[in-house]
Amino acid sequence: MQIKKYLIWLSPSIWFGLTIFLTIQNGESSGKLSLYLAEKICSTLNIQDIYITEVILRDCAHFGIHLVLALLTMIATYYDNLDPFYDAIISLLLCIIIGITDELAQIVIPGRSFELVDILRNTVGILTGAVIFHLFYSVKCCSKAAHH
Repeated sequence: MQIKKYLIWLSPSIWFGLTIFLTIQNGESSGKLSLYLAEKICSTLNIQDIYITEVILRDCAHFGIHLVLALLTMIATYYDNLDPFYDAIISLLLCIIIGITDELAQIVIPGRSFELVDILRNTVGILTGAVIFHLFYSVKCCSKAAHH
């Protein structure tokens, strides 16, 4: 049973590692990655403005990475069999602290900068992930109740 508990936390831990990896990239590496992805998106979708595509991509990355982090963390706490309200609060606080720390860390990374709006994007992603999880959780609970 103890191994299952650790395995449940493997997905959010790996995703958190990805978040750290993306955060600690210097400005040049981060810029090259987002430009490469923006160029691929533009060529695939026949979009002309790479700059706007890159800006949208970066904004969506903040939102999406933290949305997935929140979902994985909430799933892990749910299967860890704690109190659902307590799980939600702990998951949200943990993810918001990670989202804020993620952005604050960029102050000391060459070529990167702290952006308050990115904390907002991270937080909106986290809250969206929490809402999605609780919608699925509610549907699951309602369908179980209907079958009994």
